[in-house]
Amino acid sequence: MNTDRIGAVAYRLALLDHLDRVHNMFHSSMLRKFLRDEDCYQHIDIGKIELQPDATYVEPPYRIVDRINQILRNKVIPLVRIQGSHHNEAESTWEREDIIRSTFPDIMDEGIPIY
Repeated sequence: MNTDRIGAVAYRLALLDHLDRVHNMFHSSMLRKFLRDEDCYQHIDIGKIELQPDATYVEPPYRIVDRINQILRNKVIPLVRIQGSHHNEAESTWEREDIIRSTFPDIMDEGIPIY
């Protein structure tokens, strides 16, 4: 992958053809030192990721890690902790159960109890 320096603070990347909708310039303030952590390192095959027309992608959930009920003043909101298919358990996120159930109905069959 080639880069061209544009002025004092910007770079242009030479992206692959299937990433033609991604903006190819970035500001040098976006650079961070890369520290490789072998325990958290995962190789993600870019060919398996299907980009939407707006350069976003939907990552299907791998499994439900936990469930809780968020209790507010007048209602109870069931939440599920979802592990993504390209992430480890430490990177799982809390999502509303009704949204996950409507978007990915097959993942909700797992028997994790609600607390």
